[in-house]
Amino acid sequence: MICPNCKRENVNEYATVCAYCEHELYQGNTEQKASELAQKQKKDKMNSIIKTLISIILVIAIAIVALIIPKPDKTGGESTTNGGGESTTAANGEVTVPNNPSNTDEQTTVKSEDGKYANTNSEKTTEEIVAYFNKNANRVKTEATKVVKNYEDREVSNIQASDLLKRTAGGVMDAAFKDDTEPIVYGTREEIVENFQVPNQTYVSKITAEDVAEATFTEEGNQYIITIRAKDEKNPTVGKGVGAAFDIIEASEVQSKAPSFVKEFSTDYHNCVVKATFDKATGRMVSANYTVRLTLFVTAFSENASMDLSFEKDYTITY
Repeated sequence: MICPNCKRENVNEYATVCAYCEHELYQGNTEQKASELAQKQKKDKMNSIIKTLISIILVIAIAIVALIIPKPDKTGGESTTNGGGESTTAANGEVTVPNNPSNTDEQTTVKSEDGKYANTNSEKTTEEIVAYFNKNANRVKTEATKVVKNYEDREVSNIQASDLLKRTAGGVMDAAFKDDTEPIVYGTREEIVENFQVPNQTYVSKITAEDVAEATFTEEGNQYIITIRAKDEKNPTVGKGVGAAFDIIEASEVQSKAPSFVKEFSTDYHNCVVKATFDKATGRMVSANYTVRLTLFVTAFSENASMDLSFEKDYTITY
């Protein structure tokens, strides 16, 4: 609004008095005009909130779709490697595990991301654990005759946003992320490749030792129990880091499909853990429990929002 007195432009479109010379900007009934402008300001603010709300819900919806749509195979059909050492994967799928003559302690020390060491129950290095896990987990996609997802627990928490967005987005997320409580059977090769970790990839894992924060290898009767915790990672991609062993949302994929008014979408994956059981005699993975935790961040218009998500999937595998 241009002040009729000093001819300067006032940036505040809802003001009734000039910010420079304090002259009334409108002639006539100033009180009525002030009331009209106050109503307009309130309406504009509500419209802005609604637009922001819709945009963030759209992004959430895109993220939900990203969890279930097929992901392209980024391996090109190549054999996987364990990384983190001299281990290699031959054409026949056999993994050569590096010897570690320096590891002569009664219990192996495995380094975690904070630089500390923790004893494990078997003399295995991180490289050896990862190599064994990758080699035998990947056999699920080629040898298993049936995979049963026993359940999937999904949780949405710690929504950081306006009260209106919390109420609305919370309801949307709760409905979309309802738990799978009944077992789901994948009985064909195509179904197993499409649904078992990592979904729609020819591999189950190609995580490297460098991607691992902690790895343990224990023996229980006729079984080996391997637990691997991936290092925390922002905006991971399928086939690398966290995305080399866990089902993830690619932030870049969601951002590319988001409305133009969504300025940013990002993910922060943390404390992602897989605990798997292998048969000693055959080396085959017979059960696995995957827990993925992440925080979503969305910026739309002038509003920021974030929320924590977690997914726990439990599987039984037969051959």
